[in-house]
Amino acid sequence: MKNIYIVMMVLPTFINEVVYCITGFEYTHFSLSFDKNLKKLYSFQIKNKSTTLVGGFMEEEEVFYFHGKKNIKLKQVVYEIPVTDEEYSKIVDFLNMIKNDNEYIFNYVSAWLMFLFGGVKSYKAFHCAEFICEVLNLIDEIKLPKKAYKMHPKDLYKILNNYKSEIKEIDSNNYEMVDNIFLKNIKLSVAIKKSMYSIRESICRALFQRTSKNYNYTKMNFYEDDCYSKK
Repeated sequence: MKNIYIVMMVLPTFINEVVYCITGFEYTHFSLSFDKNLKKLYSFQIKNKSTTLVGGFMEEEEVFYFHGKKNIKLKQVVYEIPVTDEEYSKIVDFLNMIKNDNEYIFNYVSAWLMFLFGGVKSYKAFHCAEFICEVLNLIDEIKLPKKAYKMHPKDLYKILNNYKSEIKEIDSNNYEMVDNIFLKNIKLSVAIKKSMYSIRESICRALFQRTSKNYNYTKMNFYEDDCYSKK
């Protein structure tokens, strides 16, 4: 037997506040880790702290969650879920499949419509809760009451509460800034252009269950030349 770890987070973002106002549920981000110390985490989220409309698969570090803000503390709940060796291998294979496929993007349409229509399936697109639910679907003991893309964060919370958990508080003052594009300031013109491309691609995925014609994943990534400066 082995363990995987699911982290449920409160993020210091405007979107987090909006979701809380709509749902009364403060946790809006979910990540996967294979390490109890959470040195490396995996999820679907925005690709830069300055944008909210360009997202996809991310290899995260806890320092990302502060979005470059100083002197703040964030609450997280860490769930420890036992899995068999076979299930663990399936989860690793699923993760590697996504990591090696540039077509995966953030499922914005489902995230936007979840609270109205219960989520929308999109081609090679997940939001963070949907991604975690797909992971949980690989564990025989866990039976989700809905399809992954229809699972509301509150639904996921109920499932996870069947497992051992630890409530933690992480402090931005205990982390050193890392040299990662996620934490850099992106030029406004670049952010707008990539956001528009991301929106069009997300709508296409939901409507037609395929990538758009001439889809180019580089148009949804950020690079050093996109930044105002190196900081």
